[in-house]
Amino acid sequence: RERTREAINHSVEHHTPYDIEYRTVSPEGSIKWIRAIGQTFYAADGNPYRFDGITIDISEQKAFEQRKDDFIGMASHELKTPITTLKGLTQLLERKLERDGVTGYVSFLDRMETQINNLTRLINELLDVSKIQAGKLDYAQEPVDIDALLSDIVEIARQTTPTHTITLQGTAHVTVTGDRDRLEQVFTNLISNAVKYSPQAETVDIVIATTPSHVTIHVRDYGIGIPDEHQDKIFERFYRVHDTHERAFPGLGMGLYIACDIIRRHGGDITVTSEEGQGSTFTATLPYQ
Repeated sequence: RERTREAINHSVEHHTPYDIEYRTVSPEGSIKWIRAIGQTFYAADGNPYRFDGITIDISEQKAFEQRKDDFIGMASHELKTPITTLKGLTQLLERKLERDGVTGYVSFLDRMETQINNLTRLINELLDVSKIQAGKLDYAQEPVDIDALLSDIVEIARQTTPTHTITLQGTAHVTVTGDRDRLEQVFTNLISNAVKYSPQAETVDIVIATTPSHVTIHVRDYGIGIPDEHQDKIFERFYRVHDTHERAFPGLGMGLYIACDIIRRHGGDITVTSEEGQGSTFTATLPYQ
């Protein structure tokens, strides 16, 4: 109820559409999912005088989404075992060929392992999405040195990204309380996206800044940019953006959804500013001790 009240107040104060989903419980105890959409009307002096809207029962849609999420979680979990086995056997075969001096096929095994790693990443993202939907994505609570974290991430990115120069500017000298592995997942995703969506550019810039209470990390690319109509949707689950020529980029549209949830679970926020043909800047803000 409080979240719904806040959404109404935000809509009225900021002149934005009201669109929210929530559960209702009847006096008999039955639960229904409702989507509410509304709009505020303002007088000539700018004061609101009417709020109109509609509510829609989306219980059936929510039940379908729950079954779909359960299936994704189950399928992803079942896929992990054969993929792990396949990766282990590939590495074992590669070492044996090297010992036997049969090096002509090692490059093929390297390519196989790269594709296995890509598949593993996609499966892990599907698992993370299903855990987020179920509220079961666990987080450690430990001190995380932001400077050291980003330095390690950038160093690895430089070694694995020969096409771009990745710069790291600024220092924070602050410690964030949270899950180091999950935060590493966020910034690795943002940097890899910056590289992927700037195929004609050569540079990705990471800038660290601080305020008295927050540390801010900007990841800036100089690529294709994001059209205005997509910028408020790219953090949604399975949402993908095409370039102006309708060319699709690899991925399932889960990385930014997961990154957004991780940052917000750490008490922060993540936003994007972008201009088509000029690149994008993703900004993650986190509270520090």
